[in-house]
Amino acid sequence: MRVKSLWIGLALIVALFELAPLSSARIVRVDILHTSDINGRLLPGKSRGVKKGGGLLRCATLIAREREKNPQAILLDSGAALRGTPESDVLNGSVIADAMKMLKYDACVPAATDFACGIEVLRNVHGEGGPEMLAANLKSLGDANPLPKLKPFIVRNVEGVRVAITGLTNSGTPQRIHPTLLRGLEWRSSRRALADIMPSLRALNADIHILVAHQGLKEFDDPDNEIRAIIKEFPEFDVIIGGNTGKRVQSVMIDDTLYTQAGKGGECLGVIKIEYDTVKDSLVARDARLVLTDNSIPQREDLLKLVAENLKRAGVLLKEPIGCAKSNFNFRPKDGEQGVRAILLSAIKEAVNADIVIQGTQSRQNIWEREQRERDLWRILPYEDRVGVVMLTFGDIKKILQENATYIKTNFFLGISGVDYRIDYDESGKPLIVDMRLSDGSVPHPRKRFKVALSSYVLASGGGKFKVVREVTAAPKARLELTDILIRDALREYMRRHNPLEAPPEDGLE
Repeated sequence: MRVKSLWIGLALIVALFELAPLSSARIVRVDILHTSDINGRLLPGKSRGVKKGGGLLRCATLIAREREKNPQAILLDSGAALRGTPESDVLNGSVIADAMKMLKYDACVPAATDFACGIEVLRNVHGEGGPEMLAANLKSLGDANPLPKLKPFIVRNVEGVRVAITGLTNSGTPQRIHPTLLRGLEWRSSRRALADIMPSLRALNADIHILVAHQGLKEFDDPDNEIRAIIKEFPEFDVIIGGNTGKRVQSVMIDDTLYTQAGKGGECLGVIKIEYDTVKDSLVARDARLVLTDNSIPQREDLLKLVAENLKRAGVLLKEPIGCAKSNFNFRPKDGEQGVRAILLSAIKEAVNADIVIQGTQSRQNIWEREQRERDLWRILPYEDRVGVVMLTFGDIKKILQENATYIKTNFFLGISGVDYRIDYDESGKPLIVDMRLSDGSVPHPRKRFKVALSSYVLASGGGKFKVVREVTAAPKARLELTDILIRDALREYMRRHNPLEAPPEDGLE
């Protein structure tokens, strides 16, 4: 009996050793690397000439280190990568697109800034060899897809584990970019779009579901950021990678979904590690962390060599002289001063020979009393706004100014050239437009129409802030024409014609 027991014991030990490799092989590790809101930043930022952290060149070093540990790591971007710095914008985002190709991003999500120069530019920079473009809530309106690389989701296979990756852009893009620049595409509600594709997603029988979205986690959802509602309605997503708000969120569990977001400007690389049990067919572990790209992280040399020529070309373009300013023009002028907005109003007026111009500022940057170079234009006007022209009555203009009055003493308030008025307040404190006249003091006939210039951003409703503008200018009698003139181009030509730059004649409210 003792011998028989010994043999049984030995057999069990052998069996355990034989099963040990099988047991350890049950767990497959899926690594996902991610960036968000790079905003065209290849190089580290600077503060008073000292390099700070951030930049895709430093992220690239961390990406290489993670891929040394796991060559199958999936690399994703949650949107707003291409544009946002003068170096990337002056080259229409192509320098970032080249970097993303070299780094072999698996997929990215398009954002509103990517469409600012039109769909054709976006299609070109995401050409051969680039990442897949994911947005389930963005679809073609016709047979000819203006973005052939656009898909609602993709699937990646990691050692037999199927990983479904779904994309979402922010639904409010048509309220920021004028529809003329978005022809051929339709933006849909995020949740409705997900509900439509969910049967196809479920049919994939994927083991892990990832959502990469140009939407951020907020205390309360809004139309552009619906993360909480998505988690509630679609618990299938194991991980959501967010963006849009520019915030860092290392790891938050909401119900049974992990949410993470890698900040902005390449300040962090997001690293997600997932363990999947192939025997139990279940996800057994998930972890997310953010790795800072501080001064201890070197820039990746092979990527720097790839983009060096383009960066040099961008540097030459940005150094081109335009003229000089005779005095300072402040973003927020004091009483009696002419500020940046007054210069922009005059520049647009001359560019399209408008009777009236309604325009705000794009940044909190001043025009300084010194030589002006191309870089200064991109500093003052970082966004690709075009000049639009409409034919409006004095009544139409008053409606626009009444809506604008609600933003007085905020950065959203628009200036006007060609019209004078006062803002009064009723008993409830509501602002009212009073004593409205043309700059020559006259009050025109109610049916007379004027050539009015506004930016494409405001014409699109300015992210929903100027709904009256969109309604008024969309009327057939307004005869809206979106020109090819960028406000930046108008300012450049104005500075060249009026060199040295002086305060323009006072012509309306500043």
